[in-house]
Formats: sequence, structure tokens, C-alpha cells
Amino acid sequence: MEEKIRDLKEKLKDLEAKVKEREASLPAHSVRVSQIMELEALEEERDQVRRELEDLLAEKT
Repeated sequence: MEEKIRDLKEKLKDLEAKVKEREASLPAHSVRVSQIMELEALEEERDQVRRELEDLLAEKT
């Protein structure tokens, strides 16, 4: 379980960095639909990993 938690924390950190990177690369105007979709997909994956990590941490205590 500890290894799974460690892996999820690492994945979450990576996804958060990718989300920030995508947000920073969005132009102020004329954002393409594909750019928004990529960002939303990353945010959804990040949120899923965060929920899974929270569940594991709750089980541990």
C-alpha cells in the first residue's frame, strides 16, 4: 500500500505540473477547442488520482 501511495503522489505531482504548463501555454485570445479539451482531460485525470490517493490515505488511518 505504501508503494501505491508513493506512486500516486508522484503521478499527482506530475499531473499538477502538466496542468500548470498547459494553462501557461494558453493564449490570451483565440484558444482552440483542442487546447481546452487537453487541459480538461489532464484536470480530470489529476482529480481522479487525487481522489484515489485520498481514499487510500483514509483507509490507512
